[in-house]
Amino acid sequence: MSTFMERLLLMGMGGVAVAQDTARDLMDDLVRRGEMSREEAQGLTRDLEERGRREREEISDMIRTQIARTMDQANIAAKSDIRRLEQRLDELESRLSV
Repeated sequence: MSTFMERLLLMGMGGVAVAQDTARDLMDDLVRRGEMSREEAQGLTRDLEERGRREREEISDMIRTQIARTMDQANIAAKSDIRRLEQRLDELESRLSV
């Protein structure tokens, strides 16, 4: 399951990267033709990069949420559940050995 989600995330990030490269090429072309200043293009590039970063974070959060729901519905123990049980076992063992 996690491999599928990782691939999905990577595909989404790849799409964003391609879109950013295309946008940069378009802005460079507009600058060359004199339709946009270099400063305007740089500002727009920063804005696009920031938006891409936020969208990647949102996608990651959605995937994490979906994985957590799927694990919960499938009754799969999380690492934190296992750690908590190990701690309880350690406590019980120490009580019994006293």
